[in-house]
Amino acid sequence: MKAIMGKNMPTHEEAVSLLRRRIPNRIHDGGPDLLSETILKAIRTDIAAAGVRIETRNVDENAFEEFRRQAGYAERYPTYYRDNQREKSFEHYWAFRFMEPREGCRYVDIGSERSPLPEIFDRLSGSDTYSQDLSYEAGIAERRIGGDAAQLPVGDAFFDGAVLTCSIEHFEGESDIGFMKEMARTLKPGGKVIVLPLYMHTADCYCVDPVCAVQGDAPYDPESDIHCIKGWGNRHGRIYSASTLRTRLIKPNPELSFHVHYLEDVDKLGKSVYCRFVLLGTKTASA
Repeated sequence: MKAIMGKNMPTHEEAVSLLRRRIPNRIHDGGPDLLSETILKAIRTDIAAAGVRIETRNVDENAFEEFRRQAGYAERYPTYYRDNQREKSFEHYWAFRFMEPREGCRYVDIGSERSPLPEIFDRLSGSDTYSQDLSYEAGIAERRIGGDAAQLPVGDAFFDGAVLTCSIEHFEGESDIGFMKEMARTLKPGGKVIVLPLYMHTADCYCVDPVCAVQGDAPYDPESDIHCIKGWGNRHGRIYSASTLRTRLIKPNPELSFHVHYLEDVDKLGKSVYCRFVLLGTKTASA
């Protein structure tokens, strides 16, 4: 959730100092290392050691570019994430590959905001895809769902799949836990929930823009470090460790079968593409 920026806001440095006085967490001025080879290898080792299935996927650059062409980002969505549309289209590409949307099936894009993903799903596959966001008016209007993603106003086994692109890390408090429980309720047997990027580190932590964080009262686990990123524009970004991934999302939901995918050789797409981990949960047929 983004905080409102305006006049008389503290500087980045002032906001870091305010946070240090206000909360007990250890606070760092600067983001964590999430992408070095050493860290990525350690994260993969931790995931496997936590008993979570992890698979490696290679990036097919030609297939990615063909998806971008078919989706029509340049022609249809030229202003969407103009500064880094390549990363967003990469997320959408993998969401499409993992979900394999089908004609007549119902999907939902969680934390959709202004994303073209629902339209891309429907146009390329004939599916029926909903957009959901906390900022929308509460309730359902056609295929637009407003309100809390942990309390979706739909019946049991309603969706064939759900996608979160750069969303779940902004779910504050225990809303990520509540959301995944809601997936166990609202997905059909065999339905999938896909989280990407799955932001991972060797220790759970938060990323925040301190200028945004000092404006509100977002809850932070006092045992977790907080990394302050200048100009990021968000007050809450949860980074999971293998342990918190298991305890918060996986273990409480035995109806869902989870595994993590690691996207290898992403560097060949350029430095702007950073998605490395994907969480895929599938509702078991017997649930």
